[in-house]
Amino acid sequence: MKNGSITVISGPSGVGKDTVIRHLVKRHGYRRAVSFTTREPRTGEVDGQDYHFVPEQTFLDMHAAGEFIDHAVVTGKHYALAHRTLNWHCQFGAPVVVNAVIETGFLLRHAYEDVRLVFIRPPSMESLMERLVSRGMSATEIAARFREKPLQCTPPVTYDLVITNEDGLDAEAADIIAQHAVPFRLQCGA
Repeated sequence: MKNGSITVISGPSGVGKDTVIRHLVKRHGYRRAVSFTTREPRTGEVDGQDYHFVPEQTFLDMHAAGEFIDHAVVTGKHYALAHRTLNWHCQFGAPVVVNAVIETGFLLRHAYEDVRLVFIRPPSMESLMERLVSRGMSATEIAARFREKPLQCTPPVTYDLVITNEDGLDAEAADIIAQHAVPFRLQCGA
């Protein structure tokens, strides 16, 4: 199998992870490993491009069959990355980017030879709240999300790169991630 590289993008909801990832794909040739979820698509999201949106029972069957690398539950919705998805992208030798929670980043770092962990944080909590409200999230949904993941705004000290994503500067954040790329020699299929 050909070698590739994996960059894991983590950070709180609403910080711009998916937008930064789209810029990494468009501007820097990354391939996106799309995760599975049981939540409903948001306006503008495309099945198979942003997430694989599946019914809960389908997700649970896939999980029981051992198809996922990870499994996270956020506000009652399931999220996971499939082994086959990551390995399929890695075989092409291009850099691969994954949107994943912090715990999944650590899991990937241990499961694969070389993984780069990037944490994106908001310029302020006020900015983050404005982004979440603009997505149509209610105050109750926002409070529930932060009750479940209270530390999701704090970058782990073991992450390789921490970026503050200023409002409207998602492309620049992607450029910083690409510029800080280091040579990876990942053997896919782990």
